[in-house]
Amino acid sequence: MDLSEYRRRHKCQLKTGVGMGLRNVCLLQPRKLM
Repeated sequence: MDLSEYRRRHKCQLKTGVGMGLRNVCLLQPRKLM
């Protein structure tokens, strides 16, 4: 599963310029960022 696909399913939208740290948080805790 692609990261973009995963983010689409969990509706986890990240702003441009955000570091990979938040991206990892998005992958680990998608519910919290929904």
